[in-house]
Amino acid sequence: MNGLLRDLASQWQGNRRLRIVLGLALLIAAAHLAVSLGEARQAGIARYQSDAALLARLEGAAADAGWKARAEQAMAALAAAEARFIRVAGAGEAQAELQAHLAGLAGSVGLADARVRSEAAVGVEAQPDLLEVVARLDASGPVLAADALLLALATEPALRVERVEVNDGTPARIQVFVRGYFLLDAARPANGTAP
Repeated sequence: MNGLLRDLASQWQGNRRLRIVLGLALLIAAAHLAVSLGEARQAGIARYQSDAALLARLEGAAADAGWKARAEQAMAALAAAEARFIRVAGAGEAQAELQAHLAGLAGSVGLADARVRSEAAVGVEAQPDLLEVVARLDASGPVLAADALLLALATEPALRVERVEVNDGTPARIQVFVRGYFLLDAARPANGTAP
């Protein structure tokens, strides 16, 4: 071991390039360490400022006496909107409900020859109790009836009109693509039998 150390010491003293390269490597490593520490310090400062701002907002919200009333209003509005959604036991019932609902709306506004076709119901991502069904309504009637149909669809929170096509004529041909959302009712089994 002593021989190895003496050999290294002699090489160190005899090789000027080795000393320069090692000195440069140490200098670069020190500069890199200083830059890394500076960046870590800046990230820590930014994180602290973000946390302090969040704490100030939370303290402000806690001091506000009306937040509880607003939260209750929001919960009541959510419950009212959910109450307007149709509850179904399964995918087949969701399709049938949308078809019947669209045919009923078309008839109530004066459209004739209403035909509704729907795609299979699919689950909505991140909402396990919600089904989505896309349907197409084909009907004929006056253009004013199409306007009345669109107004009726606009009042439905669970229905969204995707596309409308109206072909002029007497009577006008109307085609409406609708996306409907239905809540799964956990209390009812999908096969229709009582629990």
